[in-house]
This record gives sequence, structure tokens and C-alpha cells, in this order.
Amino acid sequence: MNGEAGYTLLPDGKVLSVDVIPPACTTRTTEAFDPATLLWSSAGTTPTPLVECGEWNEIGPQLMMYNGKVFAEGATPATALYDATTGTWSSGPTFPAVAGEQQDASDAGSALLPDGNVLLASRTGEVEVTGGAPSHFFLFDGTSFTRVADNATSAHGGLGYMVLLPTGQVLYNGLGPEGFEVYTDPGSPDPAWAPRITLLPTRLAAGITYQIVGLQFNGLSDGAAFGDDYQSSTDYPLVQITNDNTGTVAYARTSGMTNRSIAPNAPSCTSFTLPSGIDTGPSELRVIANGIASAPAPVTVGAGGSGTHACPNYTLSLAKAGTGSGTVTTSQAGIDCGATCSHAYPNGTVVTLTATPATGSALAGWSGGGCSGSGTCIVTLSSDSAVTASFTLVPETLTLSKRGDGAGAVTSSPAGINCGTGCRHAYDYGSSVTLSPRAAKGSSFGGWAGACTGKASCVLTMTAARSVKASFVKDCVVPKLKGKSLKAAKRALKAHDCSAGKIKRAFSKTVKKGRVISQKPKPRKRLKHGAKVKLTVSKGKPR
Repeated sequence: MNGEAGYTLLPDGKVLSVDVIPPACTTRTTEAFDPATLLWSSAGTTPTPLVECGEWNEIGPQLMMYNGKVFAEGATPATALYDATTGTWSSGPTFPAVAGEQQDASDAGSALLPDGNVLLASRTGEVEVTGGAPSHFFLFDGTSFTRVADNATSAHGGLGYMVLLPTGQVLYNGLGPEGFEVYTDPGSPDPAWAPRITLLPTRLAAGITYQIVGLQFNGLSDGAAFGDDYQSSTDYPLVQITNDNTGTVAYARTSGMTNRSIAPNAPSCTSFTLPSGIDTGPSELRVIANGIASAPAPVTVGAGGSGTHACPNYTLSLAKAGTGSGTVTTSQAGIDCGATCSHAYPNGTVVTLTATPATGSALAGWSGGGCSGSGTCIVTLSSDSAVTASFTLVPETLTLSKRGDGAGAVTSSPAGINCGTGCRHAYDYGSSVTLSPRAAKGSSFGGWAGACTGKASCVLTMTAARSVKASFVKDCVVPKLKGKSLKAAKRALKAHDCSAGKIKRAFSKTVKKGRVISQKPKPRKRLKHGAKVKLTVSKGKPR
């Protein structure tokens, strides 16, 4: 469940959330959602409890800062910092007491200022929407809190929302009779945090929709949040046009962003439509995200625009390599091919490639397009890119063992099995393996068991692990049996890997009754294992 939980967009596209539903309020667990795989994973545990366990399990807002860390405020007096690069948590400062009242950020507003500090409101315990203990304000610089003086003309109580304006100021709505207030950031942004325009039309006309191309159009953070209930996001481009002659400022509505990433230098295109009634003449156009404006670009507003400047397209090429096989699907339509294919996408488009190996194959890894490893491949198009998915065949193991009292060896084609008592070898999935037995002198091959039967060469298709037994038996070396009792003769035959064949009985003047008169074949004859030896047994002297 996600009741009372907050969410923060990370530069890698994942979304961070601190768990609030019991027992999470005591175990301090956090999670990250990956839109590319639609899977949740652990993001570690906060160093101190941030959730106020109770009827609502409250927690404060959490914001991505320009230092690469998420500042998570607690409904307890604690705060914590999540490093988006290392995926680790550390402790933040503790909310102080004001006039003897312990402060926290339960259902409080927070905004990332253009200078990188966080403006935040605090509260004293649970209060209603209006009235109750007044809110107080602090600046967080990434390390510590600095108290901001309360407005002497108002004393906001209860809930309060913040939103970052295009001017870089923060609009605060206390939801009470005090109405709205504006906070002006005394600092200035790092120029590296600003959006950058790389391509735009220079002659514009009212009512026409154009496209503009650049980097960091979505800023580097969500921008603002309220407690665990709302993300007042300002990570989207605003197109501002200031007339050089009149100084009039107009804003063009934007739409169709090709990339919503807040990663540094993320490429993007966005459409913008000039409002009707906009002042004509020479003007300056800026793109603003998170209250930070790009460098101005000169444009002229008037009749007869210069064209809409379509967003540039870049080609993503996909190839498959390796001994294995599989398919590759994309989050964007276009890539649907056999061995190779390509498709053109607008600048800034984020394409997620997912490989599905065929049966018996595995993804060995990606190469090109900034991708590696064997997970999903995410490519952000800002130039032509080529990606290769390498599949390899999964090896299946063939195990050979020997049985019987004889000696011999088994070899394989292709090579791998070459052993007497037993061995094993891994072959590519689907490969054909032929096992050939070779009996040693004095032995013979007795046959296969397991995955093979009979006595001919064993041919296997390695679509799974296989186990084969090879039987080698000693040859029959006929013993001398004359004069032995029939029972003793049978024992001798068995001991020499022979067996008793047809038994004939005859009278004998010289051989006692029950003993062997003669045998066929003669002693020392070498025969196949288990060969039968005919015996003539005495019935005694004739009467």
C-alpha cells in the first residue's frame, strides 16, 4: 500500500519512496521503482525513523537537490539524505524546537530554491487545515538548518503548500485566512543547472506551435512537494518571451516533451504555442525549469513565422550477435526485426530495449549506445546510436559413467568426453553429440544405459542435461572343466565370465557320476562375455 507515501524522481529515471505502512514505520525500509522494468527493489533503510506511526503514518516531503542527494524530511524531528549515485542513506539535521515546541515536517511544504537550498516549513504536531500552531520556516543548505524569520503580518497555521514560480520565487499558500505569501531567494543559481537552448525558430507568429530543442529542459529536480501528499512538480519547460521594446513578458504553453528526465544534460524537444495578443517585435526567448532560466535567445515576433522547426530525428540501429538467439522489444514502437534493424526517433526520446533469449540461449550482454551488462538497455537519443545485443547458447552438461568388470573408454564427437571410469562435459544447447565406445583388450562393450540404449554408437541432442552409462565386460576365457562336478564347473564358468550351455549326460567307465566328461569349446578359448560352454556330464559306469 502507498497511503501517505511520498515519491521522488531520481536522475536515473527511478522513483524513490520511503515505506510508511506498518511495520515499515519501525523498520525504516525504502524502495525504488524502475519504470523500465515495472519492478520495485530495496533502496536501503533510513538511519533514523522518519515516519510517525499512528492512525495516518505521516512523513514529510522529500526533494532531489542539486548536490545529487534526496532530502527526506520526517514527521518525526529527524531528516535523512539519500545519495542517488551510491544508493546509500545518511543522517540529516534534526528539526529544532521553536519557543519550546518541537518542530517536524508532517504535512508541510518544501521547495528547492534556484540557489540549491531547500526552503521548508515546519509544524508542531498534528494540526487542522486552518488554525493551530503556526508554521515556521527554515533553509537547508545540504548540511544544516538556518531559521527564516516569520512574516510579521501573518502567522500561518496548519497546512501549507509551496510552488516554485518562473521568477525563482516561492509562492506559499497557507490555506488559511492569511492567503498567499511570496518568498524571494536571496541567492543565485549555478549556471550549470540552467536549461540550454540548442535549436529554435527565430521568427515567431501568434497562435502558431513551434518546436524548440535543448538540454535540461526538465530541470534537475521535481522542484517542490507537500508532505507525503503532493509533488508540486516544476520539472517541465516554460517558454518565456520578453519584448525588447515594451518589456512585456508572455508565456507560451508547452506540450509534447520528448524526454522527462531530470538527469544532467538530458536532451529534449518540446512544442510551444505563442499566445494570441502577444506583443510583436524583437524579443528574448528563455526556457525556464525549476525557476532557473536559460540564456536568452533573440527572436522576432510578428506576422509570417519562419517555420515550426521540427524536432530532429536520430536513428537507433539494433544488431544481434553471438552463437545464441533471442528477440529484442522496445518501449517505443519501431524496433521489430530479425538480425538487424533501425528506426528514427525524435531527439531526447528514451528507448528501453529488453532482450528475451530463446530457449537454450542467454543474453551475454549489450554494447553500444552507452549500454552494458545483461539488464535492460536504456538509450537516450541525442545522436545516431548503434546497439548490439549478444546472445550465447546455454551449455548443457553430458555426464558419462562406466559400469561392469571390463575395461574400455568412451570418446565423443565433438570432443569433450574422453574417459575411462567417468567424466562430464558441457556442450552448447541443441548440439548433436555422438558417443563411441572402445573396449580394452580382454573386454567388450556391454551396452548403454540412461539416455542411450543398445550397443551402437550413442547420438544425443543436447536440449537438456544428459546422463549416460557405458558397460564394459571381461571376455569369456574358457576354463578347464573336465573332472569337475557340475556345480563346480558352473562356478568356474561364471568366474571366467562364461556360462553353462547345453548339458548332455552320458555313461563313462572312467569319470565318476556327476562329473564333467568333456566340454566344448576347449579350455583357453577366448569368447564374448557370457558365452555358453557345452558340457557332457557322466551318468556313471554303464550297467
